[in-house]
Amino acid sequence: MNQITKFVVAFLLVFISTIAFSITYKYNSKNQPISFTQVGLDHKTITESGSFDYNSTPPTKTVSTTLANGQKITTIGPFDANTRQFTSATTYLNFKISKRGKVTGNVYSTSTFKASDGKYIETEKLTSGGIATSILNKDGNRTSTTTTTKNSSWKTTYNYTSDGSSILTSFTQVQDGQRTVYVPNRQGTAISHSDTYNTKTQRAVSQSKYAWNSDGSGVETTKNYGPNGTTLTSQSQATFNSQGKSTAETTLIYAADGKTLTSQIQTTFNSQGKSTTETTLNYAADGKTLTSQSQMTWNSDGSAVENTMNYGPNGTTLTSQSQMIWNSDGSGVETTMNYGPNGTTLTSQSQVTFNSQGKRTAETTLRYAANGTTLTSTVTQTFNSKGQVVSTQTTHPSDSQLNETLNITKTLSDKKPPSTSPTNQQDLLKNNQDNTTLNSYLNSSRADLRF
Repeated sequence: MNQITKFVVAFLLVFISTIAFSITYKYNSKNQPISFTQVGLDHKTITESGSFDYNSTPPTKTVSTTLANGQKITTIGPFDANTRQFTSATTYLNFKISKRGKVTGNVYSTSTFKASDGKYIETEKLTSGGIATSILNKDGNRTSTTTTTKNSSWKTTYNYTSDGSSILTSFTQVQDGQRTVYVPNRQGTAISHSDTYNTKTQRAVSQSKYAWNSDGSGVETTKNYGPNGTTLTSQSQATFNSQGKSTAETTLIYAADGKTLTSQIQTTFNSQGKSTTETTLNYAADGKTLTSQSQMTWNSDGSAVENTMNYGPNGTTLTSQSQMIWNSDGSGVETTMNYGPNGTTLTSQSQVTFNSQGKRTAETTLRYAANGTTLTSTVTQTFNSKGQVVSTQTTHPSDSQLNETLNITKTLSDKKPPSTSPTNQQDLLKNNQDNTTLNSYLNSSRADLRF
C-alpha cells in the first residue's frame, strides 16, 4: 500500500464512523427544536449533537462533532428560526466557552450561507486557505460538498443521500497524480477505487481497489503499470484486520511483456502488522519453470532464518541450497550446499559466519570427489573486522583424518531451520524434491487473486 493510499485509507476509516444514520430532535413547549443527536452506521455511536438558543440575539445554533480519533469539532453561529439553518458560522477545533461566555479554540473555518432555489449554499473558508462549498436541502441536510485546497492541487467531493439522512453515497478525491473514489453502503461496508497517473502523460501508473467489511477489516488489490500505462509490471492482494494492520499479502511480478510471470511473493504478518514469513518463487523466461525458491522467517526476538533452493534448467534438479540464520544482534551463519548435474551428489559445502555489522569473520569450505562423499580438500579462511581475509589454510585429508573431517561434513549436512511456522516449512531444505507443499500453497494463493 503506497503512502498516499495509506493516508486515504486512514482518513476514510476515521470519516466513515461520522456518517449520519439517523437524527433525533427534542422540542420545547412551543414545538421549537432545542437539541438534536445524530448516530452513526452502528446505530449507537453519537457522531454529532447540537442545540438551539432562542433567547440570544440573534438566535444561536451550536453543533458538536466527535471524530473516531477523539477530536472534537464545534460549529457555532446565528441561525434562521424558521429553517433552523445557519446564516453564518465559525467552526472550532478544541472549542471551549467560559462562564462569562468567552469562546476559545482554534478556528478551523468560517462559513456563510445563501438560499437559492429552495436549497442552501454554504461557502466555507478554511484557515488552511482552502474553500469548501456545500449544497444543503431545505431541511439543512448536505447533498454534496466540494473542497479545494489553496493551490487547487487537491479537490475532494462528497455526495450524500437526499432523503434527509445525510448518508454518504460517494467520495471523490483528486490531487496531482491520483484520483480516489469511495463508495460506502448502509451496512457499514465500503469500496474504494484509487488510480495514480503520470501528470504529464496522463498514463496510468497504478490502480487499486480497497473493500472494507463492516468491522473495518478489508482487502486491497493493486495493479502497477509500466511507462506506457497499460503493460502490467506487478499486481498484489493484501488483507487487513479491523485495526488496519496487514495480515497477508501476495505479489506477482511480470516480465517486460506484462504477462510472463517472473516471481511471486507471499508474506504473512502478526497481529501488530509486522512480517513473520515471506516466501518467494522465481521463474525462468517461460514464466513457468522454477529457478529458485526461498522462505524468510522473522522471530519475535529479532532473529531470522532464510532458506533458499536453486534449480537447474528443468526447474526440478537442485543445484544448490542454503540457509542463513540471523541473530537478534545482526550476526549470523550461512550454510551452503552445491550439487552436481544429478541434483543429489554433493560437490561442495561451506559455512560462513558474520559479525553484527554483516562482515565475514570466518569461512570453511569442503570439496568432494565425483562420488559426493570422499572429501578432497578443506579451505578455512579468517577475516578481520573489515571483512578482509587475514589467513587461508587448505588441507587435503589423509585416511586417518577422513573420519574427523566427515564429522564436520555431517554437522553441516544436518543443519535444518528451527520450527518457526505452523506449516512446518522448515523442511524446505530436506531434499531437492520437497517443494510440493510450498508450490501448492503459493499456486493456490495465486489462484485466489481476483482483479
